[in-house]
Amino acid sequence: MLGDRALAADPDFATNVERVRRRGETDARVQAVFVATDEAALTQKLAAADIAFARVNDTALLAVHPHLRRIEVGTPSGR
Repeated sequence: MLGDRALAADPDFATNVERVRRRGETDARVQAVFVATDEAALTQKLAAADIAFARVNDTALLAVHPHLRRIEVGTPSGR
């Protein structure tokens, strides 16, 4: 996913415990790839690697999200 074959073989990052021990470096490596990759390519890479992910929506994207349910609620001031 990160495109670094040497990292994949590095015992310092071989297990989750080791990655957490090096949290700052782990986060920096992931961030560098995420910043350098456009959203469509990143989504494709994550899906191909079978990695769970979700995008954080801003207000504009949330307003048009297909799972957003809108209901009308009666109030003393009207619907």
